[in-house]
Amino acid sequence: MARRDKQQQQQQQQQAHFLIVTYPAQGHVTPARHLARRFVRGGALATVCVPVSAFRKMFPTGEVGVEEEVERGGVGYAAYSDGYDGGFDRAVDDHTRYMAQVRTVGSRTLAGVLRRLRDGGRPVTCAVYTLLLPWVADVARENDVVATAVFWIQPVTALAAYYHYFRGHREAVVAAAASRDPCAEVHLPGLPAASEFSGLINLLDRRGGDSGEPPTYVLANTFDAMEGDSLASLRPHIEVVAVGPVLSFLHDADETKSVSSPNDLFDHDSVSYLDWLDTKPTGRWCTSPLGARR
Repeated sequence: MARRDKQQQQQQQQQAHFLIVTYPAQGHVTPARHLARRFVRGGALATVCVPVSAFRKMFPTGEVGVEEEVERGGVGYAAYSDGYDGGFDRAVDDHTRYMAQVRTVGSRTLAGVLRRLRDGGRPVTCAVYTLLLPWVADVARENDVVATAVFWIQPVTALAAYYHYFRGHREAVVAAAASRDPCAEVHLPGLPAASEFSGLINLLDRRGGDSGEPPTYVLANTFDAMEGDSLASLRPHIEVVAVGPVLSFLHDADETKSVSSPNDLFDHDSVSYLDWLDTKPTGRWCTSPLGARR
């Protein structure tokens, strides 16, 4: 028995092990889960690492303060603390302060997760992180993880717009916005002419300057036939690997909430939207009566 356990441990140490670190939002966690399942199907180990607040919603134990590692459907799940173990409350908490806190506390607690996995015979070989968490790459390098990658869950066309804006085309975008012409066109490499960039500029200014150079690899939730021009415009500059589509509704036939799929971070509305839509005339725009409830 001891010999078999040792052989299993050696095999795990030789396997690629992807740690996917996510922001505590459904739109980050769900794609991360599906990407992890793809890694597992390919013969690798995969662990999805979420903040404690999200972990407790996905795997409720009833015990306050419990931080565990669990396995579902071949995918491991681990918790790290972002300093808001009770969850982030938009009504009372400041998001800027939260992002600073998640970097400080998250860097320390994620390092602990990496050490636990290494000491348990499952060292991480590649740290993958979703948007808003660029500090994960630094923590990974400090803990001898050989590769890092960002999982780009938005359309890669958005990444191309961000990249080219900060790499030589900012003036053209700013000039179009300053003209106050909503139909002003801006040409970026690999992208069609676009208008109404003022909102995008505000978003870029909030995101820019803090993340440094792009990560070594970008795993993009797309495929070449869908966004070929945008991918081509990025590949001379950064390593982009199309891994999509990673879509939340493409569940396996055997994936159920109670068996291999962990709980979502929120309770779904019990009203069936499809049933409601079926009562409406074909080809007509309707306003959902549920809007006021959400």
